[in-house]
Parts: sequence; structure tokens; C-alpha cells
Amino acid sequence: MSGDVEPLIVTALNNNKLDPIAFSPSNRYDVIYYDPLKGQSRYTWATNDDKGQIYRRITKNNNDIPYDVRAIRFRRYRVTLPNAWQGSTNYAVGNMVYRSSYIYRAMRANISEDPTGDITNTWRKIIKTSSFVGCTSSLQVFGSEGQFSVSCSLESFYDFYTFDDGSGVNQVDSSNVYNNVIIDNLINNFRALNNSIFFGSTVYDNIINNGFENNTITNHFFRNTIAGNFYENTIGFGNTNIASNSPFAHNTIGTNFHNNITAGSFNTNVIGHNFYGNIIDYIFEVNNIDNNFYNNTVSDYFYGNSIGSHCANNLINSHFEYNIVNIEFTNNIIGRFFYYNTFGQCFKYNKLDGYATSAASGSKFNYNDFGNGIQFSSFKDWGMAGETQFKGNYTVNVLKAESGRVYAQYYTNSNTFSTSTIILS
Repeated sequence: MSGDVEPLIVTALNNNKLDPIAFSPSNRYDVIYYDPLKGQSRYTWATNDDKGQIYRRITKNNNDIPYDVRAIRFRRYRVTLPNAWQGSTNYAVGNMVYRSSYIYRAMRANISEDPTGDITNTWRKIIKTSSFVGCTSSLQVFGSEGQFSVSCSLESFYDFYTFDDGSGVNQVDSSNVYNNVIIDNLINNFRALNNSIFFGSTVYDNIINNGFENNTITNHFFRNTIAGNFYENTIGFGNTNIASNSPFAHNTIGTNFHNNITAGSFNTNVIGHNFYGNIIDYIFEVNNIDNNFYNNTVSDYFYGNSIGSHCANNLINSHFEYNIVNIEFTNNIIGRFFYYNTFGQCFKYNKLDGYATSAASGSKFNYNDFGNGIQFSSFKDWGMAGETQFKGNYTVNVLKAESGRVYAQYYTNSNTFSTSTIILS
């Protein structure tokens, strides 16, 4: 959707050709690329009434956008509220409610647990009830799917600029909106609008390639390199981001990526420090995470990842495989299929349900709760060779005595000492 007509001054190169770069008296520092033809064969947004197209504008803050970023606006819709939270209702995992000014999702079955209380393991804040979001033809919010579904209403909408303060005021000249480059969005050789909005006033140093479509991003978005196929994401609303509809892939993400919901195929990423409080529904693979991966929920297939230090308080339902955790793997709950992982100095206070084969090399391997079929091998700094078997539902301590001998101590669920076995001396 376009705004007001902007007067332009163009220069004739000869009798039949105009200079593609135009001058705007009202925005004299902009570099404007103008096509005088109606452009219906070149631009998907062109109409018969157009007097040519601004097909690229570089603003004074070096925002290089492949359409008229000062005029084009995109429509967003108000979220549809689910049922209000009721203290007497039994809620199952995945149920959605609204309470006060937010929509919440149940993280576990519960009754009478108020979402606004300090119960982050029971409810997860999803999105503000006042949010305007992108909406599909089936009235689902861009980025929501399956059990994370959030709906929207076509009857309540507003039109926003690419860089918007959330109330319809263009932020393209804001001091914290700069050095953003968006490459042409080409569809069958037509230039197409990307229908993406950045809410807020801190958007800078982003390079965004073809295939960035139908995204709604709020709060801070900066220093990202997006290679392509980043589409239908709703990121940064309230305390939670929804980034789904695969693929959300091949991204470089800086520090502080937290409180996100990723519904599928979030893979091959390089992530800095502080990745926490995320819900990842399916396939988190081949990622490189510097430090501090904690308080995350991964439903299935967490494999091929490298984590610098501090992997803690995570719930991973199944298939934790081929990962490297350099320092501190603690307080995690892992379901079935815990295979071929390598751990550093500290592996403790973890619960493994069963079917595991992994290696731990460190001085602290204790206070872990193992199910059937657990097998750890290669305690490298203890000079151990061969395998160690822990079978049965015990709490197991692995200890190294001053003599250099290694013991496994087994405790029953009642914390009664059961037996102690020398593993290797």
C-alpha cells in the first residue's frame, strides 16, 4: 500500500532516455532509483494509475531498500484472543489462554495456576493481546503452527511502514535505524514487495537477501546476515518470539537469543552467548553456540551441536545425539536416545531416561539419575579404557579416590545406599 505522492526531479539523458536516479526536493539526501514506465511487467505492486516506480531508495542513514520505503506500507491484523484463563479449568499442554495483557501457552498440564505468577515451567508468555501481526489466508499468525497456533482477525487491522514505531509513524530516519540492506525480492523475474515490518527504533547493520518475506519483527534486530528463505516469522513480541514455518536456517545470531518458539527446522546456525528460555519443537541441529545454553525445551532431534560452556536446565524429549558440550552439562532432563555425545569437565544432576551411549571426560560426574540401558565410556582424564555400564533406575555417583580407583555408587529412589562397585582401578 502506498502513501502520498512525492514530487521528483528527473534528468533527461537524451530525447528518449531519463537518468534512473531522481532527486527529491523533500528528501534531498536520498538516492532514488526511478523507472518512468508503469512497470506492470516488472513490479508486482504496479497499477495502471502509477506514474512510474521508485524501485530502490537509499536513505540518508544508508538504509538501502528495493522499493519506496518512505511510502509503501503493509497491513497487519490484531490477534484473536483465546478464552480467558479460568482458575477452575484443567489445562492440557498446548492450551492457549489470555490473562491481563498477554496470551499464554500451557507448558504442562495444570489447574488453578495463574499465568501471571512466578510459574515459568507451567505457562509461557506468547504475545501481547494488543499486537498487530501478519496473517495467512487461513487466519493464522505468520510463524505459528500446530500447537503454537495463534489466530488473527481480518476485521481489525492497521497499515505500517517497513520501519515503524508501532503507531504508523515512519522510523526510517531514526538515529538507530541505519545501514540496513535488503536485496531485491524477485519472483519469476518480477520485483516483489517483501511484506516485512520492523517495529521499534533499533534496527541496524542487517544484510537481508532474497526470500525475506512476510516477517513481523519487533524490539531490537541488528547485525544479522540472512542468506535467504527467512519468511513468515513473527519475532520479538512481548517476552516471546515465534520463529517457525521452516526453514529458519543458515542464520548468524548474536548474543541474547532467548524466549523464542521455533516450530521446526531451526538449523545450521551460529549463535553467540546466552541462548535460553526457548521452545524448539522439532530439529535443532548443526548449531554452534558459544556459552550459556539453558532453560530450553527441545521436543525432538537435538544433534550435531557444539556448545561452549554451561548447558543447563534444559528439557530434551528424545534424540540428543552427536553433540559436544565443552564445560558443564548440568540439571538437564533427556528422554530416550542419548547417543554419541562428548562432554567436558562437569556432568551432574542430569536425568536420562534410557538408551544412551556417550562419553564424559572430566573431574565431576555425579548425582545423575539413569534409566535402563545407560552406558558411558572413555573418562579421558581418568585414564580409563573400556566401558562403564549403569543399568536400572538409580541415582549414580561416579567418584575418583585418592588412590586413583574409580567407584560407582548406586542409590535407590528412597536415597538408601545400595551398593558400591569399583569400575576401574
